[in-house]
Amino acid sequence: MKKRKWLIPVLVIMVLLAVASIMLISGMNQNTADISGTGEVLRGNLSAFVTANGTLVEKEKRDVYVDTPVRVTAILVDKDMPVSKGQAVLEVDLTDLKSQLEQARLNRDSQELTLKRVRDIGNTQSLESL
Repeated sequence: MKKRKWLIPVLVIMVLLAVASIMLISGMNQNTADISGTGEVLRGNLSAFVTANGTLVEKEKRDVYVDTPVRVTAILVDKDMPVSKGQAVLEVDLTDLKSQLEQARLNRDSQELTLKRVRDIGNTQSLESL
């Protein structure tokens, strides 16, 4: 009889532990998100924007040399001023370059006319020799 007295409490404790374990395991499964599944695939643009503060350090530093001297008329940024892509940083006076370009165009037009005359003379002389 004494054997049976301790057997019942042990069985009750084991049953309680089993029930508690089952409840704990099922509770864990309910809290986890189900990430499996399928969804519709859509075509389109995906864009994301990141805003941050910091200091820009160049990877490569280049000096700019201009063959034709130009006059800088205005510097549009200050030291350590933020700039964006495509932003103008200075203005130059292109008056001399524009006049040189116009002179070069006039010279080209004159040379084209001279070439045309020489070709016309050459065609006329070859016709006379026939």
